[in-house]
Amino acid sequence: MRKLIGLILATLMLPCVFLVQAQEEERLFAYCDQLYRLDEAKIYPLAQEEFQKFLDRYPDSSAAPEAQYKIGNLYTKRGEKLLACASHMKSLYLYPGDPWAERSRQEMLSIVPERGEDRELRAKMATDVILKTEPVSARHFRYLEHLYRFIEPKLYQFTYDQFQEFLKRYPDCEEADLAQLKLAHLVNRQKLFHQAIAQYLKVVYLYPTSPLLADARYQVGTIYYQELKDYKHAVEAYEKVVSDHPESEWAEKSLWNTAEIYARELKEYGQAIRNYELFALRYPKTKRAQDSLYNAALLYRDETGDYARAIQTFSRLAEKYPASRYADCALVGIAKIYEEKLKDFQKAIEAYQVVPEKYPESRYADGCLYQIGVIYEEKLKSNAQAIEAYEELIKEYPDSRYSRKAQGRLKKLK
Repeated sequence: MRKLIGLILATLMLPCVFLVQAQEEERLFAYCDQLYRLDEAKIYPLAQEEFQKFLDRYPDSSAAPEAQYKIGNLYTKRGEKLLACASHMKSLYLYPGDPWAERSRQEMLSIVPERGEDRELRAKMATDVILKTEPVSARHFRYLEHLYRFIEPKLYQFTYDQFQEFLKRYPDCEEADLAQLKLAHLVNRQKLFHQAIAQYLKVVYLYPTSPLLADARYQVGTIYYQELKDYKHAVEAYEKVVSDHPESEWAEKSLWNTAEIYARELKEYGQAIRNYELFALRYPKTKRAQDSLYNAALLYRDETGDYARAIQTFSRLAEKYPASRYADCALVGIAKIYEEKLKDFQKAIEAYQVVPEKYPESRYADGCLYQIGVIYEEKLKSNAQAIEAYEELIKEYPDSRYSRKAQGRLKKLK
């Protein structure tokens, strides 16, 4: 019986609750509107703040379009034209077709000049069609996207606040993860790097199934790498991208950056080589695959002293990418290892010979012929073959600086 009586009382009191809420809404708006009507410059910021509180509390109120318009109009009165446009643009997207939104459009058009760099924005404001049938969260997000495109420092804080409002109002909408990512980009754009990392990590932890995770993790790695010079944490972030998102475009960039960090910053050459070779294996059709093999070969030669692996890697590069800018250079690299490191002069000659035969237009071709002559002359003491190499050089590359040097050597040999 008591439960029944309680249910009856609750039912009877429900209209009273709604009535009280409606009265509170009306009183709060009346208060905000009174501040607006005072038209005192010193009160403009307070009036805007109170209108925003009203919108936060009653976003679906019938008075919301008027409140939003008056926030924008107060920016106009304050002489903050850029912020006025940004605020009025919000009216267009959140309240399409409402008379107050149309007043916002007209005020924006009066602010933005017909000519100059903002004419494209003016045209968009005058013609953009925003449908009421589109979900309000989608319209709100479109507004944020337009706002985000303004690369204007004066709008950074305003834009940040708008993204925060959106995420608070629609935490589960389908655009929430992208809004969070753009918010992080915005903070990064302001060079607030530690705060940006925190915002990117929100994408990772709040939206664990989002397709944007790889992007967010890559951005974290890049901030650690390029801005904070924290190479340990950069590698950790990049390796997470490579392992968890191997098919994403960010995995390719992450793997390359990881190899570069190990090679150039941490001087861990074995790790660098492994990452360069893995890159070439995973992304063989990219330009950086050639860079990776070339860098790995150089590290084998110059840092680890593994000349056999260096020759093997140079050879792989020349064979796999015969038309690349590295092909002739790789062959020269092989020849130099044989000549300078292994002192195997016959193999050095054979390697040098491939360049003018296979790449006669190469910038290294004349130098290779000259070096063949020098090896025959100085190392193998075979003057006849040295003369033959020098004469071939002079015949094929008569204007080369090596030809002039070869002519001087020929005079001594003959």
